[in-house]
Amino acid sequence: MLAGLLIVTGILVIAGPNLKRKLQLRRRRLPRPGRARANKPTQPTAEMHPTMAKAVKTAERAAALLADNRQERNAATLRQAAERALVREAEGIYALQAALRRLRSVQLSDPDDQRLFVGLVRQALVHLSDRAEQLELLPRH
Repeated sequence: MLAGLLIVTGILVIAGPNLKRKLQLRRRRLPRPGRARANKPTQPTAEMHPTMAKAVKTAERAAALLADNRQERNAATLRQAAERALVREAEGIYALQAALRRLRSVQLSDPDDQRLFVGLVRQALVHLSDRAEQLELLPRH
């Protein structure tokens, strides 16, 4: 009995960090009860420039990550800016850049999600600055 307990304890100690991470991943990916997404994701249209479509798609991924981390207000701000880009591209670029700059300081509870969020924000800002340069838009501060 004691030998079996020691063996199980040894296995848990060896698998500890990996096991803990896998359990957290499963727990985080489960749908949360009582939370239905009110807004449909913004879909880039066929006539949208590919660089702008990449920026909108990246912003949508960042908004989904914010919503998953209970940052619904910030996610809504980002989605509204992305929707604005679908209507008027130049105004949408400015709106998305402003929203992403404000959201750079957001801190998420999970370090992996935080790294992913920072990367998405950086990637979206690069796409937006590329498209603004293509359209010869002046920077707004």
